[in-house]
Amino acid sequence: MNPANTAALAPLSSLCVQIGVWCAALSLLSAPFRSSATVRAALFVVAGLLLVLASLRERRSLLHIPQGRLLRFSVATWIVFVLLHSLLVSPELRASIASWRGDVLTPTIAALVMYSLVREGAKLTPILGALSISMFILAVMAVLDPARPGIGGHEPAYVNVGWLSTWAVSLAALVPLAWREDAWAAQRSTIIKVGAFVAALAILIAVWQSGNRISWLCLGGMFAIAVLMLRGDQQQHGRLTIVLVTIVIGVSATAFFAASEIRARQFPAAQVDGVSILRQDDRQEIWRAALHTVAEKPVLGYGFRTASATDALVAQYTTPGFAAVFRHAHNLVLNYAIQLGVPGAVIALLLFFSLAHAFWIRRLGPSGVRVAATCGLMLVFGVLLRNMTDDFFGRHAILLFGALLGMLLALSQHESSQSEQA
Repeated sequence: MNPANTAALAPLSSLCVQIGVWCAALSLLSAPFRSSATVRAALFVVAGLLLVLASLRERRSLLHIPQGRLLRFSVATWIVFVLLHSLLVSPELRASIASWRGDVLTPTIAALVMYSLVREGAKLTPILGALSISMFILAVMAVLDPARPGIGGHEPAYVNVGWLSTWAVSLAALVPLAWREDAWAAQRSTIIKVGAFVAALAILIAVWQSGNRISWLCLGGMFAIAVLMLRGDQQQHGRLTIVLVTIVIGVSATAFFAASEIRARQFPAAQVDGVSILRQDDRQEIWRAALHTVAEKPVLGYGFRTASATDALVAQYTTPGFAAVFRHAHNLVLNYAIQLGVPGAVIALLLFFSLAHAFWIRRLGPSGVRVAATCGLMLVFGVLLRNMTDDFFGRHAILLFGALLGMLLALSQHESSQSEQA
């Protein structure tokens, strides 16, 4: 069952909630297309306004904030810090405020709206269906137009391969939900599991076609977490758990090196193989340049999502051609440090830590709740690791991240977490 409030909604209020669900579903369904991120965000805003309207009708708030002092503190600190930095420090006020609205405020709204919808008993079928359909479409697009790193300026229909792989890694965290027997009617559980299998296959295809290597390590770590969380308390199956974790890590590592070997073959003139291409990875110089850039302004940074931050980084490159290609630090934490100073990077890490902590606390509930909490831990781990070698913590991907967080926080909410102290 969804963790709905006990108070039944009036018909009009219930209609507002259901329309809100469909707005959220439409926003997430637009993933494969080059539609505006503003339109996606607007749909979540509409859903939020519908909840406000229903709240007035019900004379109680239907907008809820997830439990957890640390979680609330870190999210509030993140929102306020980036806003104040944009207003008081950024040399490009309009650009920073626009980015704050799209990369900080909007995903927070999406998380609150999704959390509230689920807490009020909204049916998840439209949302999960939209995510599955969009993932299937993305996989088909990736098959028809795979990654082509040897072709400069190649722009596939699914925006870019980095965004594609980030979306796939994020959705992989939902796969264990298919085994939440308490959440689905018995007659539909088989359909749900078949749908999850198709979605999982689409995720694997999309990640392979994207050519993104770190995604395989993300998937390996995520499903190792799933095995440990969902089987780790069964002492009689301890050896099997170890075997399963070893298999999961081994398969992901094998896929990682296989993808590296294939990528090396796409640059025959360089005469590299899967191992040497890792040793010669361009990120070594990018990260050195990023650290030098951070050292120049360690406290204040160069402004959130500003051209000044980009210019400061590319000025550090010594290899010809890097300035035209590598326009950011290819690491979420380093990008935050360049833009917002070391305090901004610390706040970003605190945000991820608080999210992981919130799901860790929620793991202590019933079996269905434990599955949702496990999915939350998988999501936080996968997104953070994915953004350690690149940075897609913005617009398209972060809106999805916020929405999934809200849904999983609601599904994993239970009595023992109501009094959570953190």
